[in-house]
Amino acid sequence: MKLLAYSRAALLGVLLAVSGVTVTGCTGTRAAYTAADHQPDKLAYVLAEQYASVLHEAAILKEQPTTPPEAVAAMQKADLAAQPAVDKLRPAADAYVAVKNAQTQAELQLAIDNAVRLIADVIAAVKQARGTP
Repeated sequence: MKLLAYSRAALLGVLLAVSGVTVTGCTGTRAAYTAADHQPDKLAYVLAEQYASVLHEAAILKEQPTTPPEAVAAMQKADLAAQPAVDKLRPAADAYVAVKNAQTQAELQLAIDNAVRLIADVIAAVKQARGTP
């Protein structure tokens, strides 16, 4: 399990680095990730909440006439890839809470790892649409 813990820390570092200071509620997001450290069920919840926040921003950008169609398409593509992974977080977290064993922990960690990578892609697409590095 130590490999997964290092993997989670590295992936969360990537997610926070990609989101940077431009994602809405950045201070709150960092605090939520810190509070969820070493609690995979809570981490799954924080990831899902951050994804919802990023999607809200993507929807706002989509409606702005200055957002290029290519940027809208990139955000939609990233969302389509991320949504199934995010949808797996809640059931995996619920199974982990119900039966805390190595199998449910590994399944939840895999769901978290997959979601982190894909949410980072959504964040990158939103940042590109916004015109920020």
